[in-house]
Amino acid sequence: MHKHIHFSGDYSLLKTMGYDFQRLYASNHQQWHNFDADIRIWRKGSALTMNQFPCDVEIVEYLIEHAGDNVPLFFNHWTLYYNPHTGKLTETFHDDYTPIHVPLITLAELVKLIKMGWISIKGG
Repeated sequence: MHKHIHFSGDYSLLKTMGYDFQRLYASNHQQWHNFDADIRIWRKGSALTMNQFPCDVEIVEYLIEHAGDNVPLFFNHWTLYYNPHTGKLTETFHDDYTPIHVPLITLAELVKLIKMGWISIKGG
């Protein structure tokens, strides 16, 4: 079973938090999308996805593990490096690591959902 970002929050409050509702009729999925942060929350599977990142699970795992730490910021984004050998993120640069730039608005929304206890990592 692969890891995924699990949403356990209150769907009825998402609209008041800046999420737009969308029903995808072909598969009858319900989705809430925060366009500014580019975060999608799906009712089926209770999943959260971020389309702009190939390693969204790792980003949320890192934030959960370092919830009490000050997150280092660089101008208008937060930079982490993806290690292709271990599949983990780090704040340390290495030549063959891929930089991942997380916009501040996405970072703020993820931290808010984590502190509310609404997202966690399941599976794996």
